[in-house]
Amino acid sequence: MWKPFPKLSDDEMRDFEREFKKKARFLVDENMGNDVAVLLRDFGYNAIFVAEAGLIGHPDETVFAYAWKDNRIILTHDRDYLDDRQFPFHRNPGVIVLPGAGGDGSLEPAIADLLRLVAPYGNAHIGAKIEVTQDRVWTVRGFIKAEGRHFEKRVKLERNGEALEWQP
Repeated sequence: MWKPFPKLSDDEMRDFEREFKKKARFLVDENMGNDVAVLLRDFGYNAIFVAEAGLIGHPDETVFAYAWKDNRIILTHDRDYLDDRQFPFHRNPGVIVLPGAGGDGSLEPAIADLLRLVAPYGNAHIGAKIEVTQDRVWTVRGFIKAEGRHFEKRVKLERNGEALEWQP
C-alpha cells in the first residue's frame, strides 16, 4: 500500500544538506548516450560519458570499477548492474538504472527527478542501487554496514511533488 512519505523537518533537511553538500559526479553508460552527459554538464554537474573515459565497448565490470575509483554514480539503462553477486554493495559507487531505453519519453522526467533528488547530494548515494520505472517509482537498495543488513525502499513520485512510500 502506498502511504505518504514522511517529510523531513527543516533541521533534518539542513543536517542532510550539510552532510552531503558536494554535488554528485556521474558516469553516463554507453546505452544512455553522450547527450545525457552533456545535459548534466549544462546544469553544472560533473558528468562524463564512458567514451571520455576510454570505456566504449568495455565490460560492465570495467565501467563499474572505473566509477568506483573515480567516485562517480553510474547512470544506465542496463539492469545487469543490479546483480549483487556481480556488482557487490561494498564497492558500489552508486548505480541508477533509468527508464526510457525504448524512447518512450520516460527518460526526461527521470532525469528531472535525478537533478532534484540525487545530483545536489554528492556521496549520499554511494553504495545504493536505484531502479527508476516509467511511472516514477524509485526502488532504492543498499547495505547498512554498521547494522550488517540490506535494505530496500520504494518511493513513488507524484506529479504534484508529493512522494509516497510503499509499505507492505
